[in-house]
This record gives sequence, structure tokens and C-alpha cells, in this order.
Amino acid sequence: IASCLVGSEMCIRDSVIINGAPSNVTFFLLKPAAAAVAQAKSQAATLGGKVLNVVTTTSQVVGKFSTAQVNFYAKGVKAGQLIKVYQLVNSEWVELTVTEIREDHVVVNLTSHGTLAFIEVPAA
Repeated sequence: IASCLVGSEMCIRDSVIINGAPSNVTFFLLKPAAAAVAQAKSQAATLGGKVLNVVTTTSQVVGKFSTAQVNFYAKGVKAGQLIKVYQLVNSEWVELTVTEIREDHVVVNLTSHGTLAFIEVPAA
């Protein structure tokens, strides 16, 4: 199962694991609002990093869930690259748990749908 954002190099690959169990639910990627992209760039600047991508997630079947482990295909990502993922919640960026970064993939735990910013940050 793959859901890709047209005009972007970002997709969701493989099954989404919802509340710890594999599912057949497809998460979709949507283009975020321009204001959210601007906010993501500001967040990246605060971190001394750069925005790799900004997307909004949704699905037709699942509204609420405790956790969803989502495998994002992100062309150009390298294993070991330091990437943080933030979700815009009530006008604030909340850091999400990134469980794996490998060649062209970033695996993230979501607790709800929303706008996500993938930000490459410098090593500490």
C-alpha cells in the first residue's frame, strides 16, 4: 500500500500499524496550508536545521487512535541522518517519536492525524 503526495517525494509505504497491530488502513498525504509551511520553516530555523518536507495526514476509516506507526518514504534520506518530526497541534510544534531512519525512509509514531514537518537537524 502506498499513498503519495503529488508533486512531492514523500509517500507512506507498507501497512500502518495502529495501536500495535498491523492494519489494512491507508493513510493519505495532503498538501499542507501555506501558513503551516511557513511555521515549519520558522521551527527549523529555531532548531538550526532545515525543512525536508511538510505534509498533512488523514484517512477515510480511522479517526482516532492511540498510536499509529507510519513508514514514510522520503527520497534522499540516508541511514543515520538526524531527522526530527514535529506535528502542528494548536499552533505549536510537538516533537513526535521517530523509531527508525534508514535509506529513503523515516518511521514515525503518530497519535493523531495532522500536519507534520520533517526537519533535518545538526548533530548535537
